[in-house]
Amino acid sequence: DTITPDQFTAVKDSYQIVKALDRTWVTQGKMVFEAIFSLAPEALQLYPFKDDCGEEYKRKLGQHASGVMRYVEVALNKWGTPEGDDFLKDLGKRHVGYNVMRDHYAIVGIAILQTLERALGGKWTPELKAYWGVVYTGMEQ
Repeated sequence: DTITPDQFTAVKDSYQIVKALDRTWVTQGKMVFEAIFSLAPEALQLYPFKDDCGEEYKRKLGQHASGVMRYVEVALNKWGTPEGDDFLKDLGKRHVGYNVMRDHYAIVGIAILQTLERALGGKWTPELKAYWGVVYTGMEQ
C-alpha cells in the first residue's frame, strides 16, 4: 500500500497531538507496553527489565517505552529518505539480536494503534487508522 503526502501529514500531525500529552513520551510508551503485555504476556521475557519489580521496573520500563516512542518519531521524521531507510534497517538488525521475531512486530503495531486510539479519542478515525496501518507496515518491512 502507498500513502499520499496529505495522508502522511495526517499521521505526523496525530503523533504530535499524542506527544503533547507527555513530551517525554513516558506516559504514552507505558500505554503501548501495557497493550503489548496484555496482547502477549510472554513478550515481557524479551525485555531487560523482565526480572525487576517495583520502582526499578517502572523506571526501566518508562525509559525503554519512551525510547520506542522516540524511535517512531524519528522514523516519521525521516520517512521516505535513504537516511530513514538506513535507520529502520539498523533498528531491525539490532532487534534480531534480542530474539525479536517477525510476529512480534505485528503485536507492537496493534499496541501502538490501540494507544493512538486511546490518546486521540474522537480525533481517531477509520481513515487515520488505515493511514497508520500503511505507515507502520512500512516501518516493519
